[in-house]
Amino acid sequence: MIISMVKASIRNRRITIFLLVLAAIFGSYSYIKAPKQQAPDLSAPNVLITCIYPGASPIDVERLVTRKIEDEVTSVTGFEYSESISRDDVSVVVITLSQTADTEKAYSEVRQKMQSIQNELPDGVLPIDVNTDLTETAGIIISLSGAGYTYDELGSYAEQVKTDLSKIKGISRFDISGEQNQEVVVEIDLNLLRYYNLSIEDISNIIMAQNIEMPTGSIEGEDSKINIKVRGLFESLEEIENTVIAVSPENGSVARLKDIADIRLETSENTYKVKKDGLESVILAGYFKDDENVVSVGREVEEEINRIKSELPTDLVFSEVSFQPRDVDNLVRQFTFNLIQGVVLVIFVVFIGMGISNALVVSTAIPLSIFISFAVIELIGIKIHQISITALIISLGMLVDNAIVVSDSIQSKIDEGEDRLVACTEGTKEVAYPVLTSTLTTIGAFLPLLVLPSTAGQYIRSIPQIIIITLTASYLTAIFVTPTLGYMLFKKTNHTNKQYKIRKKVESVLESALQKRKLVGVLVLITIGLTGFVATRLDLQFFPKDDGNILYIDIKSEIAADMDKTEMLVDEISEFLENENEVIEYTAAIGGGLPKFYIALAPYNPSPDFGQIMMRLDLKNSPNFRGNREYADYLQKNINQIISGGTAVVKELEQGYPMGAPIVIRLSGNDIEEIQYEEKKIKDIIASTPGTTNIEDNLSPQSYEFEVRINSDKASILGITNYDVQREIRDALRGRTVSTFRKEAKEHDIVLKSKGNSKEDIENIFIKSSYTGELVPLREIAEIELTRRWTEIRKYDREINISLFSDVTKGYNAVEVQNQIEEKMKGEDFGNVRITFDGERERINENFGDIGISAVIAVLLIYGVLLFQFGSFSLPFVILVTIPLSAIGSIIGLFVLNQPLSFMALLGIVSLFGIVVNNAIVLMDYISTYVNMGNPLRESCIGAVGKRFRPIVLSTVTTVIGLTPLLFSKSELFRPMAVTLMSGLLVSTVLTLIIIPTAYYSFRIFMKKIKKI
Repeated sequence: MIISMVKASIRNRRITIFLLVLAAIFGSYSYIKAPKQQAPDLSAPNVLITCIYPGASPIDVERLVTRKIEDEVTSVTGFEYSESISRDDVSVVVITLSQTADTEKAYSEVRQKMQSIQNELPDGVLPIDVNTDLTETAGIIISLSGAGYTYDELGSYAEQVKTDLSKIKGISRFDISGEQNQEVVVEIDLNLLRYYNLSIEDISNIIMAQNIEMPTGSIEGEDSKINIKVRGLFESLEEIENTVIAVSPENGSVARLKDIADIRLETSENTYKVKKDGLESVILAGYFKDDENVVSVGREVEEEINRIKSELPTDLVFSEVSFQPRDVDNLVRQFTFNLIQGVVLVIFVVFIGMGISNALVVSTAIPLSIFISFAVIELIGIKIHQISITALIISLGMLVDNAIVVSDSIQSKIDEGEDRLVACTEGTKEVAYPVLTSTLTTIGAFLPLLVLPSTAGQYIRSIPQIIIITLTASYLTAIFVTPTLGYMLFKKTNHTNKQYKIRKKVESVLESALQKRKLVGVLVLITIGLTGFVATRLDLQFFPKDDGNILYIDIKSEIAADMDKTEMLVDEISEFLENENEVIEYTAAIGGGLPKFYIALAPYNPSPDFGQIMMRLDLKNSPNFRGNREYADYLQKNINQIISGGTAVVKELEQGYPMGAPIVIRLSGNDIEEIQYEEKKIKDIIASTPGTTNIEDNLSPQSYEFEVRINSDKASILGITNYDVQREIRDALRGRTVSTFRKEAKEHDIVLKSKGNSKEDIENIFIKSSYTGELVPLREIAEIELTRRWTEIRKYDREINISLFSDVTKGYNAVEVQNQIEEKMKGEDFGNVRITFDGERERINENFGDIGISAVIAVLLIYGVLLFQFGSFSLPFVILVTIPLSAIGSIIGLFVLNQPLSFMALLGIVSLFGIVVNNAIVLMDYISTYVNMGNPLRESCIGAVGKRFRPIVLSTVTTVIGLTPLLFSKSELFRPMAVTLMSGLLVSTVLTLIIIPTAYYSFRIFMKKIKKI
């Protein structure tokens, strides 16, 4: 059937060429249209559950809210573990699902369960919020700032920009952050309030009753209808101040709100703030719609931005903090350039090795396979990013392998004097099944990588997807297009003397190996053993840091709930950055993190004691720093010297898997005091271990609080409930939003609170009974004591938890450092505290183990294909010898070039399994064919090497050359993978030409001896 189809494609070669042109056009169009982004989407299987409980302490939040949520979500399908934080007023629970979970089903279950327990939570708890989209990343972040501009003015300009940019097709939405909301503060003097025998609850009710507007009806006539409106809303601060709160029954004198309170319009406390290059700022975060080409949408955005800038005041600073379309465009251009480089290099090698006419035919397989792949990629929804383009680069050399084998077979037939049509059909027929087998074995090696059960597996999934697509396209091209073009262009040729001399040297070495088979076997085993030893000397690495031009700093104040202190720390660091030549620009957030500006960045919860600075660098012209790691260490050292009262950790962006810190130690138990005590011991151990830096924990400091102990008997006699007490104290100290004040088309909360700031003020708060309406001072029904308490309670998997984090200085390996820490901890007694390591070493063990399982499955799949090809249970084992041979080359390559054994490097080693057996298949197919024809075994082995020397060597060289752009790129992510593929393939090819015929020869001799027995 294949032969008839090959003949049809040759006879209808005009149609075949037309289809080639059509494939090129459609593939180009698909590439232009396909969505482009910086990195793959990571649908992290996490759910963020947030619940607000106003006025509750961390202990109450944990006991009454967090614990109930945690207990409920454990029964969700696919639940793995939970993490929680209980703070004043708020419970935050993050649940993690297993990678194999049905996320949509699990998300639905979580929402249903949260709705079901809402009624079980205390009165006053706001509705539970469930957020299942934690990976959404801002594609555009714009800053508006300027000296002399108020936040209201900046916010107004931001609204205009938001309106204009949101109209662009492909934009999902724009969010504005950093606006400083103003509120009307009514600060009551508690002593004056008692004089009028009023409570805060009374004042709250008065304000709400005075600031109200409702439909009052209309008067209808015979021909008209006139609405009636009673003006009731506050229109000025003076109206609020003059609100009547009491009237004397004796003389009718009036007491107004201003008599007992200060009323003012001010910026809300603990409001999220943003600063750009030291100036107060407002930022807009833009998000793209799914499956959009962000590069093309970004061009429209840029055009609109240029128009908007021309209409804004010249002293208003309009800055692009982050513009993903430009970053993506530069990244895709860089990797596409690497792809084009690879194509050119491969074609160049093919021309050198095969001559012009043959090279033209074989080289056609590269662009044609890529065009077909782009069409399929667009159809099945794979996006264009650094991983997918890298997959094309990896597959470059392999794309011509099949075409080389087919063309070489055809050329041999032509050189033997066969008719061109016969040569093309018979030559294709001769190698069709070996080529199919070699393609299937390569695909078999990549198939298990499609289902790696981890975030890292999801990150690299497009590599096996695209390689499988391109190999399939290359096979179809080799079988149908190569014979067609060969019929048109191939001529009788003669091999060069140089090729003949090299081949003869290989054949000579093989003859010696066949004579000294036992020695060869011993040398191979010794080499494998030495390689295993070398592998233990390699540095282990999960994923490298991102090598872009961004660093960021996470800042934590020691004083909880004090945003002013956090702002001071941010300003101190900003002042230092201002004088750094390497820092192009920086943007700071106070009271939380910046909008998520990188896909592998974990989201941050708003917190007054947290700040973040993101900076862009220019290290290209720096004489002192060769990379981000060196500059980050320099910044860390200097920042540690200039700040006090908090911590600031300089961080690099991560690739593949957001880990946070390479060394993580979790301490779990039931007693937070005991955990804290043991945590100090472990922190000292970490600090004494060479290579550790930026040692920090997530333990929030303790703070003082007044604990009110109510005498229930006295309170009950006076008709006062616990709710009455808590409500009045909360309103007095924390404040209470009682109404809304509208001014200039903006709404401002009216917040009621007291001037009380001492124990005596609290004792003199008057509590109003819900039953009798009488006012009773708090001191008569309660005692107040000053105590210390934790500002937040953290839990991991429903246990109280403190985590320790440590970075590793340059020149040290995280796995080795953690091993040293663990060794030091072995002699210590940590009581009832359970210690768990959860850093880079654990991620390596988990994910490398998954790759190991994939490797085993790949070997089984390859064996199955070989069994089908050769019809023998034992013969495939000879071919599988090439797998350890490739590992020898990969490990030596990593060692010589000082590259770590990373996740991507290990992925390259497993990928080699299917690639290296191709040469062995072509070789073994020739040997077994000639042996079955009655030729002597030794001559068949040597003749096979001579006959298949050129396609084997040429296939190897093209694959290796195609990877050189990755090897010489600056990408720390892909260089180890390129090293393993290139060195493994080179070494295995050299050894395959010698070891495989020797192994086959030994195998046949052994089988003869068995039969004689």
